[in-house]
This record gives sequence, C-alpha cells and structure tokens, in this order.
Amino acid sequence: MSRLSRTISYFTGLPEEQKALLNTIEKYSTREERKRIEHLLRGKEVTITLKTIPIGKKHFSYPYISGEKELNETILARVRTESYSTYAENVYEEIRAVLAPHILGREEIKEAVTLQLFTEERLHILLLGDPGTGKTDVLSAAQTLAEKSSMGLGSGTTGAGLSVAYAKGEMQKGLLLLAHQGLCCIDELNLMKKDDRAALYNAMEKGFITYAKGGRNEQYEADVRILATANPKGDRFEGDSIRELEKQLPFEKALISRFHFVFLVRKPDTQEFLNITKKILREEKKKHPDSRYAKEYIAHAKKIRVDFPAEREEQVMHIAKRIKEQEEKTLIEVSPRLIKGIIGFAKASARAQLRNRVEEEDVLRVQKLLEKSLDIRI
Repeated sequence: MSRLSRTISYFTGLPEEQKALLNTIEKYSTREERKRIEHLLRGKEVTITLKTIPIGKKHFSYPYISGEKELNETILARVRTESYSTYAENVYEEIRAVLAPHILGREEIKEAVTLQLFTEERLHILLLGDPGTGKTDVLSAAQTLAEKSSMGLGSGTTGAGLSVAYAKGEMQKGLLLLAHQGLCCIDELNLMKKDDRAALYNAMEKGFITYAKGGRNEQYEADVRILATANPKGDRFEGDSIRELEKQLPFEKALISRFHFVFLVRKPDTQEFLNITKKILREEKKKHPDSRYAKEYIAHAKKIRVDFPAEREEQVMHIAKRIKEQEEKTLIEVSPRLIKGIIGFAKASARAQLRNRVEEEDVLRVQKLLEKSLDIRI
C-alpha cells in the first residue's frame, strides 16, 4: 500500500465487518492496546480473524491479530481464564464426560474419583468388586487426567516396585515415589503379596516411606492419593449380607480402613442392564470432549487454597454420629480417618468449582457419595 493510500485509510471509517472484529478484542485487551490495534487496522497493517478453541463441550471464539504474537498470547490467556469460570459451572458433568465415557453408569464412582483429582489431602479410593465392571478403565482415565501420576498392576508390583530399590548404587523410584504429590493408581491390589503391600501403610497415612536394606536406613516423601481396584476372594462377590461380604474381602481390614471411599462394584442386574442399554443408544450419537482441557483445568483449580468454615462443622458432626450408629452395617471401620475424608473431599468439591470456601452443598455432595460407598442410608 502506498503512503498516500495508507494516510487516506487512517481518516476514513472502518468497514462494518472490521468494526465488528475490532469490537471482539475489547474485553480481552486494555484501552491502550485496542487503540493501537485500531490505528494499525485503519492503516491495513494488521488483520483480525476469529479463531475457536474447544472448552469441554463448548467452543470459545477469540480474536487473532496478524503479526501481534505477544498480544495474541495475552488474549488467549485471558480467554482461557474466562473459560475456567464457565467450565466450573458444570465441572462434574464435564469431568465425568471424559472419565472413561464408554463406561456407562457408575456415576457415583466417577464423581468420587473426580473429587479425588481435586484433593490436596491424602485421600484414597478403593473400587472393590466383580471383574469386567470397568474398574480398570476408570483408573486409567484418572491417571491420564492427574497432573502427576503413576500406574501399576498389583501382580507385577513388588515392595521395591512400590517404594524404592537400588541397582548398582543408583536409586530406582517405585510407584509411590513417582506419584509424590499426585495420584498413584494400583490395579488389582488383591494380587499384590501381603509383605509387598507394607509400603502402602505409611504412604497412605503419613505421606512417606522408609527403606532399610543393605546398610541404608532412609526415609522418602511419598505424599500420594491412592486409587486402587481389587477383586474379592473367588473373583466375584456372592451374597449380599455384610457377614457374607466380609468373608470375601481380599485383604486385611487394616488396609481397607485406610481408604476413605470403598465402593462395592457389582455386575448390573437385569433392570440396571436395560437402563445402561438405553443410555448406550442415547450416547452413541454424542461426541465426547477432549480430555486435555480437563487436565489443564484441574491443574489450575488445584492452586486454590480452600477454607473449611466453622459453620460447616455441625454438618460433619451430624454425619459422623449417624455413620457411627450404623457402623455394624458397613464393611469398613468408622474412624477419624473417615471424618478427615469428609472434610478433605468437601474442600475438593469447592476447589473443583473454583471457590475458596466450603459451602453446605459441598458437604452434602460428599455425604451422598459416602452413603453410596458405605451402602447405607445416613
């Protein structure tokens, strides 16, 4: 463009299409930035186009200015910040949609695992039940979404594989160390030998493991959240009474009691199977969102520090009292660990929605999941 043409264009009005595009940058830029872009646009030194990015089930449009790399990066960062607030409005639906979407049903399990992804505390979940019910798929999906994670099979994980080993003087980290400050997924925990499971106890309770071999006596940080699956003795639960189920537990209650949610996963009965069939037919035409944004959102939300206000304590006391009264109907011991779990998961519920304070709805959400996991009415 000649100098004369450029000068003329500065003093003539912008075409309506360009005005509309210019207006799109208003909420993503400062007044000074907008004035500069308008000046460049009038001189036809830049162009503005609209781009879109997938955010969960939606798409966000944002302006892209040619030749303005730094401003484009700033705009995109502001778009993503705005998108977090929108995503938070339906975060449970959004995360469940990418958490093993081909496994239909198991909504309470998916919601509990979703909360675990947002926890800062050492909170653990066990999926205990029949094979072929999608337990492994949920683990695999959660491991993908976690910012930091490790995953292993119980039958192929020894004590050294869980904790630490030394080969030729070099330390080799096991699953627990690899997942420090993250999620450790263990599939088929029942197949792990009892002696090899010993490393789990300190990691789950205290956030560290110890190593005492070959003249070494050391302690390593392993601040992990455990998500594990296990099959019962005989591979499939038989019966429904607590006493019948207790006899089929695959390992000691001392280990089970360290899990804050223990879900019994059974093969669906006829009615459940028909409900799942109907859902498959409805879901067949749906396109599931990309999990990459969900992972980014989780990492963003986990930076939030959440307060548990005094007025929520009465709610927790009420839940604790009722659970203790029903303890004989549960498979797991009702201990202070369980109460810590209620508080921690309630904080995760607030954090998932980008709030820094626990509200009544957060405690109620955890209560409902706890009811389902304990299989009692609180």
